[in-house]
Amino acid sequence: MKVKICKDNIVEVKYTVLPSFPAKISLVITNKWNTTPKFTITETPDEITISTDKLKIKVNKHNNSISYTDLKNGVILSEDQVNGKSMVEATIAGIKTYNCQTQFNSPADEALYGLGCHPEDTLSINYKGRDQEMAIRYMTGAIPVLLSNKGYGLIWDNYSASNFYGAEAGNTKYKYVSESGNTVDYFFIYGPEFDQIIASYRNATGAAPLFPKWAFGLFQSQDRYKSQAEVLSVKDGYRNNKIPVDCIVQDWFYWEPNVIGSHVMWPERYPNPKKMVDELHKANIHGMISIWPVFAKGTQTYNEMANAGNLTDITWDNVMTHTFDNYYDAHSPKARDMYWRQAKDSLIGRYGWDAWWVDQCEPDNGKLLDLRRQSNFALGKGDWIVKEAHKYGGKVFATVVNVRHGKRAQDYGSDAVIATGQEAAAHGEDVTSLVLIPHLAENLQIPVIAAGGFADGRGLAAALALGAEGVAMGTRLMTTKESPLHDNYKKMTLEKEVYDTLFSKRFDGILCRIMKTDAAKKAIKRGLSLPAAFFNSQDIAKQVGVPYFKLFLGVLASGWTNARQLAFMANAFK
Repeated sequence: MKVKICKDNIVEVKYTVLPSFPAKISLVITNKWNTTPKFTITETPDEITISTDKLKIKVNKHNNSISYTDLKNGVILSEDQVNGKSMVEATIAGIKTYNCQTQFNSPADEALYGLGCHPEDTLSINYKGRDQEMAIRYMTGAIPVLLSNKGYGLIWDNYSASNFYGAEAGNTKYKYVSESGNTVDYFFIYGPEFDQIIASYRNATGAAPLFPKWAFGLFQSQDRYKSQAEVLSVKDGYRNNKIPVDCIVQDWFYWEPNVIGSHVMWPERYPNPKKMVDELHKANIHGMISIWPVFAKGTQTYNEMANAGNLTDITWDNVMTHTFDNYYDAHSPKARDMYWRQAKDSLIGRYGWDAWWVDQCEPDNGKLLDLRRQSNFALGKGDWIVKEAHKYGGKVFATVVNVRHGKRAQDYGSDAVIATGQEAAAHGEDVTSLVLIPHLAENLQIPVIAAGGFADGRGLAAALALGAEGVAMGTRLMTTKESPLHDNYKKMTLEKEVYDTLFSKRFDGILCRIMKTDAAKKAIKRGLSLPAAFFNSQDIAKQVGVPYFKLFLGVLASGWTNARQLAFMANAFK
């Protein structure tokens, strides 16, 4: 867990069950917090207290729960003592990930506002005591920001589909659950005035430009104006009847019978779009035009986007034409540049429109949400390691045990994969090199390096014949004179026969091949002993200097698969 004091009233909390915090560049928080505010730290056997000029952050040393108080120790907000921060293993759309959750205590007289715009939700704007889906869809604008009448705000920095639950534990708690993530990451903002909370939110996320004065006036729009003559008749109706109006909106399908994404105002219905906009301006009316992030096949704009690799594989079932049209990748800088260049050259720059109506700005592919979850965008999912290695000219070889892992490594930009067959020392799966190597070679476009049972030229020749482009040798090289391993270990390795290894899950919970020894045989016979793991882990906690209760909670929070593996490792400790 990390607690970062960003400002004297803004705190970021990160928590993960992973061995280290993954690198992350926030898509929301633009402030780099280059100036560290003054704060002091005090500690008791049970608690760590961080004090700024505005508040206190109290961390329970036994369970990592955090309480936020004012300088007189009045509680502003507190995490739940048991489930304050948690990550639970989950499989979403076939992808292994973690559900990320935070849970907070909430007094009976608290009111909770925010969470974006949900026009189809007719309930109260107070979310205390009720739930709200936070997946962005057409006609919704979910924003993971909460504002409390208790004088604080929260920002959850997670971009996956989420849910807010406002009536937990008999309406005494609320929680925010994101379906996918590798870190719990939230910001606490103390006001106590609402103006101060909003100002701090702006400080964290960047200054929003002020709209021009006309944008605060009356907008006229309908689904939809179908011709230049119709738009101008609306203008005349307002002005002739002396009704004030500041903007007229041209909604979608002005391109029909052309297709979406073409950015063409169909000339038979809009013979002179520039003259139309000029007429609006003469009447002191501004013009706004709808634009979509979707491209249908068969247009110059689509072809340019597709050829540059700027389209995603996410499609929208067009409600008008029932064609499946592609979204562009708004996470890609080069795709954004092309998108806005096309739109400006075709519409704004050409005809003089004053503003965009940016419609369906989040991919909403109806019932095909799993395809949206599985899609890869320019941001990637885990390619930051590869990118950092490539910055200094390094190469990345990813160890894989199946095609799914291989394709993921390839998507992340790995330079090659190492095919780890069942014969390999240490961890692997139960597919032999003879089967795994050609399977990877046939399904990947990057080099495959064979590992597991290769020790000489004969093995290299076999690997090349199977489709590999090289071999990785471990056991053979660790017995050389240059190897730093102890001579006794080298001697024992050389004396062993080809049958002197064991392959089992019982060493640490994952399939693993190790040298056959008396201790290894005992480990297989012993299997998983939870009492032994319990007592052994107490010794581990002492040696690494971690409170046992904290270690125990961390194991439980990691999910059954990880907890089982850790129990096996604790058994192997002695």
